[in-house]
Amino acid sequence: MRIAECKFSVGETQTCEIEFQRQIFVFYRKILHTLLSTGLREFNILIGESMRKIIAIIALLVLFTVAAMADTLYLKMAAFSRGISSAMRTAFSFLKSTTATG
Repeated sequence: MRIAECKFSVGETQTCEIEFQRQIFVFYRKILHTLLSTGLREFNILIGESMRKIIAIIALLVLFTVAAMADTLYLKMAAFSRGISSAMRTAFSFLKSTTATG
């Protein structure tokens, strides 16, 4: 279901909000993955292990801040918690991959 197709009737409002939440997190996950994978691979020699972890923590905080703002403006708490768990899985897999490559 696309956001433009949502009719926001009584029964469909929650479905539309969940779809909207999913698209927000997919978008930010793609941005985060692209920035971290391309940027850190190109500057792997210049950036040490501790700097990579600092960048990962900053990126995670930015992701949580954007997610919290999206929740405050548009989403219900149940949909937000599912998005946070997805974001945490992405962040932990990134931290595992940087630890393995470093």
